[in-house]
Amino acid sequence: MDLKYLSLHIATIYYLIVMNFLLNARPTVPPGFSIQIYRTAFIDHPTGMVWGPDGKLYVAEMNSGVIKIVEDRDQDGVGDAVSIFAEGFTQPVGLAWKGDSLYVSSRWTITIVRDTDGDNVADFYDPIITDWPAHWHQNNQVIFDEEGWFFVALGSWEDRTHGPLEYNNKILRISPDGSEIQVWVDGIRNVFDIAFSPQGYMFGGDNGWQEQTPDGQPEELNYFAEGRHYGYPDYIGHPPDTSSTFGPQVTFPDHTSPTGVMFYTGDQFPEEYRNDLFVAFYGPDNWTESFRHKAYRIVRCEVVDSTIVDTMEFASNFYRPIDIIQDSIGNLYVSDLGQFFSPEVDGHIYKISYIGATGIQGQTTEIEQFELFQNYPNPFNSETEIRYSLRQASQVKLSIFNILGQEIATLIDGKQSAGTHRVAWNGKNDENNELPSGIYLYRIEIDKSRPLAKKMLLVK
Repeated sequence: MDLKYLSLHIATIYYLIVMNFLLNARPTVPPGFSIQIYRTAFIDHPTGMVWGPDGKLYVAEMNSGVIKIVEDRDQDGVGDAVSIFAEGFTQPVGLAWKGDSLYVSSRWTITIVRDTDGDNVADFYDPIITDWPAHWHQNNQVIFDEEGWFFVALGSWEDRTHGPLEYNNKILRISPDGSEIQVWVDGIRNVFDIAFSPQGYMFGGDNGWQEQTPDGQPEELNYFAEGRHYGYPDYIGHPPDTSSTFGPQVTFPDHTSPTGVMFYTGDQFPEEYRNDLFVAFYGPDNWTESFRHKAYRIVRCEVVDSTIVDTMEFASNFYRPIDIIQDSIGNLYVSDLGQFFSPEVDGHIYKISYIGATGIQGQTTEIEQFELFQNYPNPFNSETEIRYSLRQASQVKLSIFNILGQEIATLIDGKQSAGTHRVAWNGKNDENNELPSGIYLYRIEIDKSRPLAKKMLLVK
């Protein structure tokens, strides 16, 4: 077989495996909890998230380099409006507010962003750090301490190496204006996120070597204390007794990649969840079926002072969960990146709530009212079919949008009966003009409730 066609065949098989997962799998949560999509349409590979002082959700997009605002304007618990707050970043992953300033951690750079005229669009950009070289890893999430200084980890240049910068492989404590940098801990490989416990102890995950090794070098979950060295590049996992470095409190299978971490301090979950540490496991660089039961999940850790005393799975069956935060009333939000730099496999933002002991595991609001299926075929050339089902007779609007969020075609706008419906789209707009190749969204709105959208790929 020609190598070109063999490669295409392998790529096609991988794409079908991934799409099968996305179409048939839904994240699951324990009984008594519900999980639903908070926002998916017009969110491009979400990474870091943070609640702003205005009560709105700010989300960093990996591919586009944009920071977006997601609002729940009708107060139904689901994001229904998206707008651009700031742009021009390279792979932004970390967000943190201090007063009226949003700190953005992107590749090479820490930038202070402000909206000085109150129009929900940033008009002040101050890059306070611009000279941090990045190769395999970069500066990641940002958090503030009680004194107003911020912490950020700067990962390794490559495996088993110190980077060219004196700050590689370290967690740094930095003054608000970036003028003073202190080394907090040394000897880390790629710490994505860190969090302070209610008692003031710092915890975070650290990812092991990129290379596959026979003994499977583990991923780490650490208590980070000022002045300590955690072994890298000499050790991953527990160091020998003769070492003066510090090892992890808990280890996990190699390439499960702990990313987002947070301590739950809300009141909505049962009391036993209070002050527990939640950790997102992102998995290897490419989504892999063999990791479905090891990664792509949220793990809950019971912590006493500076010691992790127990770990247990909390939620599973995500695609690439990368960050986790809570809102003011105690709901959890998970940003699921999707496939890194792949337009066909975009991400979601999920919302996890506690609904009581009678809750249905994995419950989602979409299933209760209607369900929207992936178009077929996808990718498509001349025509594709969009299928959806209604639980009851409803007012339906089914529209096509381009990647910029502009509505270009309306396929259905009227009352429809309960049951399954199929609509064909020929790749043309409302003026009957053929559209170019690219990514398009089809969006359904039922009885003027919150819309649900999915992506499709037109190939000419």
